[in-house]
Amino acid sequence: MAPLPSIEQHLQKTGRVDAWQVRSAQGYQRRWGRSFEQAVVELGFMTDHDVLLETARYLGVPYIRVDARAITPDARRSLPEKLIRARKVMPLAITGDPRRGSLVVAMTNPSDLAALDEIRFATRLAVQPVLASESEIDQAIEAHFGKAPQESHAA
Repeated sequence: MAPLPSIEQHLQKTGRVDAWQVRSAQGYQRRWGRSFEQAVVELGFMTDHDVLLETARYLGVPYIRVDARAITPDARRSLPEKLIRARKVMPLAITGDPRRGSLVVAMTNPSDLAALDEIRFATRLAVQPVLASESEIDQAIEAHFGKAPQESHAA
């Protein structure tokens, strides 16, 4: 099986950006330490929503809008808050049998194998990642767990 093209190649191939925009975004990425996707949005070449849609197509995962009210209580309780905050993920639902089903998890990076393994280990469930925006995941975490506790720094 051939390796996936880069997200840059995918966006160019689908006509979402041209070669000049790719080079501009790569330069911006290097200069400001942003991801390519962030650079494309910040430079105004694509909207955040469009980048998320194309990234989901590229990765072969669903893209969803996270609605804090749609998160099932079982899913919310399936992962420790510390893991949810550390990995910036939000469990949404458990499909199938609650003991042997799948946990649907909203992530900003559904290809993060370390996070997927950690979630799988913590829940003993199969994990079905879906792509969501970081801001929506942050809002859902805050709605369900409150603001993140501030660390105190001793002088």
